[in-house]
Amino acid sequence: MSDVVLPAIVQRTKEIRLASQKKFDSKHKIVEYPIGALVSLLKPTRTTQLESKYTGPFKVVKKNRGGAYTLQQSNGELLPKHYPPSALKGVSQDPILEEEDRWEVESIINHKGTPGNYQYKVRWKGFGPDADTWEPKEMFDSADTIRMYWNKRNL
Repeated sequence: MSDVVLPAIVQRTKEIRLASQKKFDSKHKIVEYPIGALVSLLKPTRTTQLESKYTGPFKVVKKNRGGAYTLQQSNGELLPKHYPPSALKGVSQDPILEEEDRWEVESIINHKGTPGNYQYKVRWKGFGPDADTWEPKEMFDSADTIRMYWNKRNL
């Protein structure tokens, strides 16, 4: 009896495990990111629906044994946590953006124009008021600065 029952149990167990693995693989896409790849990180919370879901880009520095990634900011600092692949999204590096000079915004001082077509007077970090310029919203890397300006203004 054990010559018939045990092999049948082993065979059935293998079939169930393979079916379960196939179902898991169909619903979960595990993506491997090579060291040096650029990724965006899923924000844990968003304040508005207009805010982007991802932040970044960050550089992949290392992958630990559990599969989580250590990320590096553009200024060279490492992020304090390790992030699972499900919280990351690969991004391609635009060579034009890499060559462009980038300046950090200290604050937005004023705005002009009509709704949906505003320009913002920007105070640049490390520069005085004489270096302030008017910039359209498309020139900002992130909408966070503009959102903070409107939040302060609507107090």
